[in-house]
Amino acid sequence: MWGVEPWSFAEIFPAAAAMIIGGRGNNYGLALGTFMTYVVVGQGIGFLPGISSDPQLGYALQRITYGVALLAFLWFRPQGLLPERKARWRCERGRELSSTALQGQASISGTACSRG
Repeated sequence: MWGVEPWSFAEIFPAAAAMIIGGRGNNYGLALGTFMTYVVVGQGIGFLPGISSDPQLGYALQRITYGVALLAFLWFRPQGLLPERKARWRCERGRELSSTALQGQASISGTACSRG
């Protein structure tokens, strides 16, 4: 049987932080968030003087840094480093519309628009 027991907090929290920091709905943002959390924070903590000698302190500081970065991104930039792109639509007249303008345009003039 499958269960959540193999997934610990130490595995889930950095993965969720990478997704939120990078930007939800964007694969490049997820890759950038993964790089930021696992490489910059995860490996960068070991380069601080005095911390590399004590593994428990490095582990605790790594978790604190994940939490502070996650809170900072949720507070100041909730869309992440690379936010999700808005859908663009191309109408038969060759004009591009955003998804919010498309609703009013299509209902008024009846033009056929496609996603592009």
